[in-house]
Amino acid sequence: MTNLDRLIAPRSIALIGSGAWTDAVAAGSRAIGFDGPVWRVHPTRKSTADTPYYPSVADLPAVPDAAFLAVPNRDAPDVAAGLAARGAGGFVCFSAGFSETGTADGSRLTLALESAAGSLPYFGPNCYGFVNFLDRVALWPDQVVGPVITRGVALICQSGTIALTLMFNDRSLPVAYLFTVGNQTRIAVEDLIERLSDDPRVTAFGLYL
Repeated sequence: MTNLDRLIAPRSIALIGSGAWTDAVAAGSRAIGFDGPVWRVHPTRKSTADTPYYPSVADLPAVPDAAFLAVPNRDAPDVAAGLAARGAGGFVCFSAGFSETGTADGSRLTLALESAAGSLPYFGPNCYGFVNFLDRVALWPDQVVGPVITRGVALICQSGTIALTLMFNDRSLPVAYLFTVGNQTRIAVEDLIERLSDDPRVTAFGLYL
C-alpha cells in the first residue's frame, strides 16, 4: 500500500463534482478548522467572488494532497486518472454504483477505477469519507461534530450512517479519527490499522464491519 499520510492528513484539498455534497465537505472543513487551500472543481459551475471553480483537475493551481470525488460513477475513472497524472496524494470516492451493485457494469467500473488510479490510495468507492480530529481535516459530506483533540480512538466503519451516528455520541469517547471504507477496493480496514498502529496519538480502535 502506498503511503497514506498525504491522504489522511492533507495540507491541500480538492473537492470535485456535485455542488451540494462538495459544499457540505467545504463547510465541514471550515468547521473543524482546516487551514490549507480548498480548491473546487466543476466543469460548469460558475466562480464567485469568494469561491473560484476550476473546470478540471488539470487546471488546479497546484497538486492537491487529497481529493473528494462526488461525480457520476462513469466519470470517476477519468477524474482518478487526472489526480494520478498530477501526483496527488489520494482521494475519497464518494460516488456509488460500483461493485456493491453486484452487476457486470458495476464490476467494469470498479476495474476501470482501479486501473485509472494507478498507485494512488483511495477510500471507497461508495464511501462517506473521513474526519481527522487530530490534524483538523474533514473529507466528509455531512455535519462534523466533535472537539479537536490530541489523542483518542480511531473508529473504522464500513457504513457511513453508523459512522455519523458514532460521531454524535455524547459520552466520554475521545474520537481521534473517524473513517469509512465503503467497498474497500484499494484501502481496506487492515491497511488503516497497520498505518494507525504507528500513530502514538491513537489509543484504541473501534470497528464496525
